[in-house]
Amino acid sequence: MKILLFLLCLTFVYGDTCTPDSNGCAQCDEDNCIECTTTGHYIKANGCVAQCDGGFYAYTETRNECKPCADKCAECGSGPDSQKCVVCKDTLFPNDEGDKCEDDCPSEKLKYKITAQGDDKNEIWGKCVTKEQCTESNRYSKGTEECIEEADCEDFIVESNKECKECGTDCIECDEVDLCTDCATDKYINKDKTACTNDCGDGFYKSEGTIKTCEPCGGDCKCVQPDICTGCITSDKYVKDNTECVTEEDCIDDSHFVSGEECEPCDESCQTCEGPNDDECLTCKSSAPWLEEGKCVGNCLATKYKHDTDEGKKCLDNCPDTYYKDDDDMSCEKCGPHCKVCTDVDSCTECIKDSGHEYL
Repeated sequence: MKILLFLLCLTFVYGDTCTPDSNGCAQCDEDNCIECTTTGHYIKANGCVAQCDGGFYAYTETRNECKPCADKCAECGSGPDSQKCVVCKDTLFPNDEGDKCEDDCPSEKLKYKITAQGDDKNEIWGKCVTKEQCTESNRYSKGTEECIEEADCEDFIVESNKECKECGTDCIECDEVDLCTDCATDKYINKDKTACTNDCGDGFYKSEGTIKTCEPCGGDCKCVQPDICTGCITSDKYVKDNTECVTEEDCIDDSHFVSGEECEPCDESCQTCEGPNDDECLTCKSSAPWLEEGKCVGNCLATKYKHDTDEGKKCLDNCPDTYYKDDDDMSCEKCGPHCKVCTDVDSCTECIKDSGHEYL
C-alpha cells in the first residue's frame, strides 16, 4: 500500500511513469528512470535533463541525478554550494546555510526580490545579497534591509553611492536626507528643515501656506504669529511693546518699566518710571525736567528747593546730606569736602563719618 501511494505521489508530482527511450531515459527501474540516454545528463523523476534547476541541485556521487534543495526553494547554488538554496519562492529568503527559506535575510544582507520566472509572473521570489552585490547589480540599497530598483526609490532620496534613503520624520519630499521640503498633512517643516513636526518649539511659529513651515519669531520671542511677541525664551528678558524681548536695563533706558514678564511704557511725561501713571516718574524729560512728588513739571513750586544732580532734577522740601539750602535761589547747593551737614559751603556742622575729618 505504501509503495502504491509513493508511486501515485511521484506520478502526481513529476508526471507520467517512466518508459525507456522516453524523456531522455535509457533504463527504468519500475516507474523511475535509473539511467539517461545522453552522457552527462541528470535523472530527474521519470526523465533526464541537461541541467538541474527549479529548486533542484546536481548530485553525482553515485549517479547523475537532480535532488531537491530546501522546501520553497526556487534555485540552488553551483559548484561546492550546489545543495544550498540561493533563491526562495513565496517572497521568502534563504538563510546562510541555504537549508531553509525564511521571512528575513541574515544580518548584513539585503532582501533582493525577483519577479518569478515561468508561468506565474505574480509570484515573488527572493534572495539575499550584500550591499556591494546590490550595487553591482545596478540596484539601490534601501536602509539595511532591501535591495530595490531605482524606480522604487521614488519616495526616497537617491544618493550617488546607490543608496535609497528616507527623508526625515513625516517628510514626504526632500532635497537631501536631512533637508525636508514638504510634510505630510498637518505637519510643519521643523526649524532645522530636517523633519516634520506638530510642535515648532519656543521661538518659532507655525507658518500656514502651500508648504507649512516653522518660522523664527525673532527678537528672542515666543509667538504664535509673526511680529507679535507673547513671551521671552530667556528668563531674564521682558516683552516690550509685544514686538521684542529686552533686558531690564534696556527696558528702563527706553522710558519703560518692568511689570511681571512685561516691559511696559511709562507715561509720556517720564524719562524713567516705576509705573504707568504720570505721578510714577523717577526722572523727567527736558521738556518738563523737574520731578515733584512723582510728576514731571516745568519748574518747582516756590516753596520747594531745586536739587540738580547727574541722577536728575528734583523738587524737594529739604535738601539731602552733603547739601545746604540756598534760600535766595531756593536750591540745594553742595557742602564743602568731607562735610555731611552745613549751613553754607564754608560752614560745616557735621563731618561725614569715617572720612578722617572731625568738626571743630
